[in-house]
Amino acid sequence: MFPIHRFASSATAASLSFCRPSSATSIPFHQARFVLSSLRPQPQPQQQSVTGLLRFYATSKRKPTSATSAPKKNTNARSEAPVARAATPKGSSSVASQISSKNTTARAAISGNASRQLAEMCAKGDVIMYEPPENLRKTFLLAYATAGLQMVFWCNVAQYAFTHYTDNPLFSTTQPPPPPLPLPGTEGIESKELPLAPLHKRVIISVGLIGTGLVIAFGICAIPWRYVTKLTMLQGGTRIMIETGRKFPKGYHRVYPIQNMQCRQQLMTGVGPRGLSPVKEGSSTHIMLGSKKERMAFFVDRRGSFKDASLWDKLFYRPYV
Repeated sequence: MFPIHRFASSATAASLSFCRPSSATSIPFHQARFVLSSLRPQPQPQQQSVTGLLRFYATSKRKPTSATSAPKKNTNARSEAPVARAATPKGSSSVASQISSKNTTARAAISGNASRQLAEMCAKGDVIMYEPPENLRKTFLLAYATAGLQMVFWCNVAQYAFTHYTDNPLFSTTQPPPPPLPLPGTEGIESKELPLAPLHKRVIISVGLIGTGLVIAFGICAIPWRYVTKLTMLQGGTRIMIETGRKFPKGYHRVYPIQNMQCRQQLMTGVGPRGLSPVKEGSSTHIMLGSKKERMAFFVDRRGSFKDASLWDKLFYRPYV
């Protein structure tokens, strides 16, 4: 086939040769082509302004970039996924701490309504914040029975020491053995019975044995005496009343200001069905609630019923005080 563009170029050159003057120089082909294209009438619908061309050019440039950038994001996400998965085992402790912190905040948010209700109830009257388990009464009876048996045992030993304690010469190196005391009607017969120890010595030994029994019995009774059977927040929310298992000489009912009470162990641990179990298995299920003005603290059982555990920690949990 004959090339059309060569024919058009030759015709254009011929037409220019007729139009140019004899004295003028020859016009290059590309300039002549530009002149002819500018003189040629073009259809009106195809005419576009400069702004329209710029917009078309901009949109034509943006489309491929957006299309090509989309798969790059996907490839980057795919390439970063294994790295994140590989880094997860190394930071498992941080992830676990974040999860536990989220759970703690969730529990605090859930118990926020209960704390508000408790504050409203304290404004109207007293509120029972803690009650022990139901089987605690039997434990107290067993403790009192054990203390009573200990007192009976040590009093029996003291009475025997007072009536039968003697200075055995076989074990005495500081003094010679005393002569045997003759019994009435047996002056000429030697007696094998040893004399009793001096009275003051027997009294001291008997009192020491009774004191030992008292210390043991007091140690046993100290558990129910300092075991909280009811903790009530009084009206106003600034004081609490503690009742313990002490029954004699009289029941224990004492009022403490909340600012003087402190607890070193946290009640809400997030362990167990209620979130109140001890963190370590086999550890004590009790927490110690003490007063700043008393040396001995109170026993509070985690298995008891609490009105609001989060409010308990807010009021009494002070680990570094």
